[in-house]
Formats: sequence, C-alpha cells, structure tokens
Amino acid sequence: MHQKQYKWITFILLLLTMRATAQTQKERFTDKLYFPFGIGYLNSPHNNLQAGIIVNMAAEYRFHSHHGMFLRLSYDNRSNSYKRDEINGTNITKGKLKFNDFLFGVGYRLNDEHRFHPFALIQFGPSFCEYQQIISSNGTYQIKEKSKTVPVVKLLAGGEYYIGKSAAITLDIGYIWSLKNTPFGQNHLNEGALSISIGLTTTLL
Repeated sequence: MHQKQYKWITFILLLLTMRATAQTQKERFTDKLYFPFGIGYLNSPHNNLQAGIIVNMAAEYRFHSHHGMFLRLSYDNRSNSYKRDEINGTNITKGKLKFNDFLFGVGYRLNDEHRFHPFALIQFGPSFCEYQQIISSNGTYQIKEKSKTVPVVKLLAGGEYYIGKSAAITLDIGYIWSLKNTPFGQNHLNEGALSISIGLTTTLL
C-alpha cells in the first residue's frame, strides 16, 4: 500500500476509536433512573389536625444524571391525629386521618461542582383521604371507613449531598395545597400541609 492509503486507514481507525469511546461515556438509562425515599415531620394547622408523619417514595427520571430537568412520580403517605368537639364529615371527635397522595411533576436540579445539588419540584395529582364515622342502627353502633378524593398541588425544594457517584442524602421542605374541601375544613385554599423530610436517593445499579 502507498503511504497515503496508510494515512487514510489510520485516520478512519482513529475516528472509529473516538466514536466508540464517546458511546461508552454516554449515560445509560439506569444511570438516569433514581428512587428517592424519605420520612419526615408533617404540620397541618389549617386542617384542625395535629402534627403527623409523612413517608414518601418515588421514581425519578433525570435527563442528565446530576443536573437539569427531571420527572418524578411519587407516592406520599400522610397521617395525622385529630381531637376536636366537632369535625365536619365525621362524628368521631378523636381519631386518625390518612392521606394517600399519587403525584406527578417536573423539577430542575442545579449543576453544582461540589457534592451538594439543590433542586425544586412541582407536582399534581389526587389525594385519597381516609377517615372513620360512627353509624347508629337499631340501637347498635358501627365504625364505617369513609374516603374522599381531593386534588392537590405540591411544591418541593431541597438539596442532595452525594456520598457516592449515584447515592445522596436528601433534605427537603414541601407544601401541599388541597384544591377541594376535605372533611376537616371548609376553606380549601388554606387547607395545606407543611413537610420537612430527610431521606436517601439512589439508582438500582
């Protein structure tokens, strides 16, 4: 072969090597799929409810693994106790109330050069409120489980401190607005819940 042909072959091999290296450096789908989990304090003063607990689990897809826009599908379990002479929707003056929130939304994560990455998120979805009511029939009393579906909006802001390449400790503050009256209040625009949670987020692999 002529020297010119060797140069062309070397150039083509160099391009193929660079392309293969770039492909191996691309993020895999599993690198962008995270699973946040957290538990925290819940305060719902406008709902005539005592302070409670919130547990949240989610699946999150990131367009880039550590910065930029992301999508999150969440399940939040909220539980409160109440004690009041009269509660709308139930004749039990002392008991527990549960909310099961199924939320979907979009967020943005800042690209910090250090281990701490701040983020913000907005989500929408239905919340299934579960509570009890006493029913009287023929001189007997029964406890009946009742439920009501309430649309909610959740705003969340927090930060992640990475303890590994794909694992981080999370701390966030959220507020959940009820867009419809719950059994425990009338002014639904003021019926919200403030949460402070700590947790962990990581990939499966």
